[in-house]
Amino acid sequence: MNKCNVICLNCGNVQIRTDISETLENKYIVLKRRIMCKCCDMETKHIATKSVKTLSKKLDINKDKDYEILCLIGR
Repeated sequence: MNKCNVICLNCGNVQIRTDISETLENKYIVLKRRIMCKCCDMETKHIATKSVKTLSKKLDINKDKDYEILCLIGR
């Protein structure tokens, strides 16, 4: 099983999951299905990445979506 980090787009909570079957070729992917977030206590949209540290280095501040994700990681 492949491990990947899953980040909640609502609160920024990071979970390590092994049940994600999408291939992670880019910096991150937005998951099609909603996952239960333990902090929000509801099903929210998430992104998946291999490593949060390398993701934060690769994000472009000038892109809106990347900046939003960078702010969530920084919390």
